[in-house]
Amino acid sequence: MKRTRIFTTILIFLLALTFGCSNPDNSINTEPQEIEQPKNTGGSQISPPPPDANPPPETPAQSPQEQIKQYLSDIFTEAYAPHYDGLHYSVSQYEETINGDDYTSTFLWTMYHLGNGLDVASDFGVEQEGNFFLQTTARIMDDRRIDTATITILADDSFSGPPTFRVPIDDFFPQNNSYN
Repeated sequence: MKRTRIFTTILIFLLALTFGCSNPDNSINTEPQEIEQPKNTGGSQISPPPPDANPPPETPAQSPQEQIKQYLSDIFTEAYAPHYDGLHYSVSQYEETINGDDYTSTFLWTMYHLGNGLDVASDFGVEQEGNFFLQTTARIMDDRRIDTATITILADDSFSGPPTFRVPIDDFFPQNNSYN
């Protein structure tokens, strides 16, 4: 026990020497320090570029598909997070049309979640999926940003034949269903 205590004391002492005991009173100087600027002696020093000579590169805007996926992810997570764990989503069969400032897309939206065992006990903790064939319409701005205040999302309610987008996506959310 005595050897361990001596060894620990020596180790702490060596660590203190290694990591900054150059300030013996352990005080921290919080006063602002002036940094002396080098004087321009007219030699071959490089002058800084003018302020707008190299503007920072613009961050590319998200594509309309990425914006719609983010929008749907947000509203689906808000609606389903109280009921399911492990929520994540995918988009496939995506098609879009932009005509002036009118945006329309159709795609298969898949919501993945872990089964909660309420429907079938053996599904507890097993990944499940729900598929929705959706159509979104919205106004799109010149910079390709979608005006989220104008988004309409409808689900296909046809069982066969051509799609008929008539059901508002909110009708699928648990708080809006009559079976709750």
